[in-house]
Amino acid sequence: MIDLKCCTVLVNNKAEYIALIKEAQKQGYTWADGTALTNIFCDFPTRLRFNGECKVYYNSSAYYYNRDYKCKEIVGALRNMILKRKEGQLC
Repeated sequence: MIDLKCCTVLVNNKAEYIALIKEAQKQGYTWADGTALTNIFCDFPTRLRFNGECKVYYNSSAYYYNRDYKCKEIVGALRNMILKRKEGQLC
């Protein structure tokens, strides 16, 4: 699992957004107003901010937190972990 708490993530398109929100929902994140992340309120590209209270904001600055990622990097890391788990390399 990739901890999304207190980070920003650059999301370039809807496909990246859908992949990212699957992980965000597992961690309990919603939009800042409490709406489910399955509702897409932002245009792309955008930078999502994940705060420490499980709330997400769009159109954020890359400098809001020290941790700033690109969505494709996060999705790639998750896929890599899933493949290793299937191969028995992760417990």
